[in-house]
Amino acid sequence: MERRMKVAVTHDGIFHADDVFAAVVVRRMFPRVRIIRTRHPDHLAAADLRLDVGGKSDGATDFDHHQPGGAGVRPNGVPYAAAGLVWLAFGERLTHSASVALEVDRTLFQSIDAHDNGYAPCADGMTVTVSHVISRMNPDWQEAANYDACFAQASALAATILDRTIVRAVGIVQAEREVMVAIQNADDPRILVLDRFIPWQTAVCTLAEEVQFVVFPSMGTWRVQVVPQQLGVPGNRRSLPAAWAGLEGSALQAITGVSEATFAHRGLFIAGAASKAGAYALAQKALQ
Repeated sequence: MERRMKVAVTHDGIFHADDVFAAVVVRRMFPRVRIIRTRHPDHLAAADLRLDVGGKSDGATDFDHHQPGGAGVRPNGVPYAAAGLVWLAFGERLTHSASVALEVDRTLFQSIDAHDNGYAPCADGMTVTVSHVISRMNPDWQEAANYDACFAQASALAATILDRTIVRAVGIVQAEREVMVAIQNADDPRILVLDRFIPWQTAVCTLAEEVQFVVFPSMGTWRVQVVPQQLGVPGNRRSLPAAWAGLEGSALQAITGVSEATFAHRGLFIAGAASKAGAYALAQKALQ
C-alpha cells in the first residue's frame, strides 16, 4: 500500500487538532505521502486518502465523521472524529502493539475526537487542551492569513506530541506487565513492592483491587505510598495513620516502632524510610 500511496487530502482553511493529527498519523504511516489541503471535488476524487472530508468513513481510504449519523463511537461512548478514525486504522501497525495503540487512543485521540465533536468541557476557558493549542496556531484575525504555513507548523508540534505520547504509552504498557508480575510475587497482596520506580498507578488502580500501599525506591531512599481509589479523583483506598501526619525522624520512629522511618507527609499519602525493609515495615504498621 505504501508504494502506491501518493496523495492524502484534508480540508483547507481553518484547521483543528482533528485534521492536523489525522495528517500526522498518515505521514508517520506513509512518510512520502503528499498532503493537500483542499475541498476541490477533483482532488478529492483523485486522492488515495481523504481525511476529515468526503462525507464517509470506511477505515481504509476515507476518514470523515461529518456525514449523517457520524462515524461510530467507542465502547465508552466517545464518538470518533477523523484523528481517531485514522489512528484506529493505523495505530497498531505504527506501534506494533494493540495495547500501546489503545493507550495512545485513550490518552490523546479520545480527547481530540471528543473536542471536535463538541463533547469536551471548556466552559470556564481556563482548561487548555491539545485541541486548544493546535487551534490557536491558526492565523489570528489581525494577521495575514497563511493557513497552509500555519498548518505545517501545527503539524510539526502535533508530530512531537504524538511521538512522546507513544513513548509514554509504551512505558505504561511495560509498567503494567512489571506491576502484575510483582503483584503475583507479593508476600502480602495488600503491599506491592517494586525494586525500581515505575509508573504503577494505572495498573494498580484498574487491575489490583487488593493493593493498599506501594513500596518503591526514590533517590537513594525508599517510599511507601497510598493507592488512590480512582485515577485523578481525590481519595485513597487507605490512608496512612492519622497520628503519623507531618512527623519526621525520631518522632516518627517512636510512634511507628520503625527505626529507619524518616518522614510521613502531613497529607498522609506518602512516607519514607532509609531502606526497603523500613518502608515495608511502615506499610505493615499502616495496615494494623
